[in-house]
Amino acid sequence: MTRLVLRSPRVDAGRLGALAYGLIIASLIVALLILGREIIEPLVIAALLAFILSPLIRRLRHWGLWRVPSVVLTVLFALTLLSALGAIIALQITQLAEDLPTYETNLRTKIRALGAGSLTSGALERASGTLKDLQEEITKAGPAAAPAGHQRPVLVEVRQPEPRGLESIVGPPAAFAAGNDRIGRAVPDLYPAPA
Repeated sequence: MTRLVLRSPRVDAGRLGALAYGLIIASLIVALLILGREIIEPLVIAALLAFILSPLIRRLRHWGLWRVPSVVLTVLFALTLLSALGAIIALQITQLAEDLPTYETNLRTKIRALGAGSLTSGALERASGTLKDLQEEITKAGPAAAPAGHQRPVLVEVRQPEPRGLESIVGPPAAFAAGNDRIGRAVPDLYPAPA
């Protein structure tokens, strides 16, 4: 004969306390990660770079090169690689900007060919109509905003952003350096000179 054991639906106080403790710890970790983002991000990037570059340093050390020259060579190699990658991306962007009119004419001919056939969709017509309306509004707003010969002055207010993260630590020495005549030339516009 089997015995039926009924458990109380009541939650154990110890389990509830452990759950609350875990939630508090998790929320504190998330809050610290959010608040310390300016400090933690560079440290994480540096750790990842060290992890990525350490096999090359180890290989150079194995070949008999000392520690400092192997680190310097590895860092120079990484900077060269990043610079080459940046140059390639910049060239690709400039080439895309130069070829953009060609792409525009190709798209226009394809849209015309699509519009001439029976595949014309209502969404395409609505999108082209909306773009035409926006273009008309832009052309109307341009000359009306500034009458011929009269331009209205625009009020501009420049605000210095509040220092965050490392800026709050580096800020006072940089402000002192900006006020110092000899050092101020090296750090001219980081922070305004003290009055």
